[in-house]
Amino acid sequence: WVTDPGHWRQAMAYLAAVTVLSFLLTLSKFHLVKATSSLNMSLMGILKQLLQILGAVLLFGDRLTVVRALGFATCSAGLACYNIVEC
Repeated sequence: WVTDPGHWRQAMAYLAAVTVLSFLLTLSKFHLVKATSSLNMSLMGILKQLLQILGAVLLFGDRLTVVRALGFATCSAGLACYNIVEC
């Protein structure tokens, strides 16, 4: 595929697109931390992981063991407590 100019251009276009999207994501994170705090950024990361776990269970049928459920509940409770205290 290296010798085919079409594949080469397509690979470079994907690489450029990923580079631009990565830069924009980093820039948005920077502005989010600047506007709020690094703690909020960490909490958003935890929320994202919780949503990924929930999506994996609901959409793909992944098993939710007792240990995973306890971890999920602990993180959810921590987020809820933080939101209660901050608001």
